Amino acid sequence: MTVLFSHQSQKITYGEWMDLITLCLAPLLVHIIAGVPTPTILTSKKLSWHDKFGFYNPTSIMWRYFAILDRRVRAKSWSAMEMAASNAVFWTDGGWNGSEYMIWSSRLHCRIPPSQTHIDIISGSAAATLVVALQGISAIYALLMGVIFPKSYSYGDTVSISKVFIPLTIFGLFRLPIAFWLSDDYKFSFSKSATANASISIERLSEAEMLTSDGEQEEGAFHRTSSWRGYLHRTIFMGILVALWGITMYYISP
Repeated sequence: MTVLFSHQSQKITYGEWMDLITLCLAPLLVHIIAGVPTPTILTSKKLSWHDKFGFYNPTSIMWRYFAILDRRVRAKSWSAMEMAASNAVFWTDGGWNGSEYMIWSSRLHCRIPPSQTHIDIISGSAAATLVVALQGISAIYALLMGVIFPKSYSYGDTVSISKVFIPLTIFGLFRLPIAFWLSDDYKFSFSKSATANASISIERLSEAEMLTSDGEQEEGAFHRTSSWRGYLHRTIFMGILVALWGITMYYISP
């Protein structure tokens, strides 16, 4: 048996190629631009380009959504401080630090203006959520139609270069549960002395050292990850991922 391969793009012009590539990358770029956070620098240690490389991984963005929602679900109280620190990513002497201790430590070292505990309906974050959600709904609709009505609609027959990243937009739907609390509008303002000492104090901070301004032991701003809230959130989130994995296996099976 002889298999011959030949390309059939001789008549595709440069402009048409650019249109195809633009359509191909648009879903991926929208997901990344809408989900990449602005880092908060707490140290004089230089931040290299490769230190931020992981931010642009579509899967990392999805897990960031997971972490923010997890903190919102387990929060004992939700103020502008908790919201700002949960959205922020902190660069310290030890690298990236996204621990819950950072929320308490950033409270000691930063100044943020008082604000609402959720985003405004008319805002850049809300607009980005709307765009990625519409893309995700379109993608999941196309995939489910191929599963429910395989004889009349075959998703595989619609795949082309311009639609390579369309299924990736489903990750945008993970943004919906945290839409009211996802924002990069909060700006952390550090004094010079605080910036110099922030990284050290953060690295040394432990649960036993989280004291209130009156010297009393802080019980913690969040319920434990082993609480029923934590288990419920993880169960639902992982259940959705397993369902998406099932759809994937359906399409790659013979």
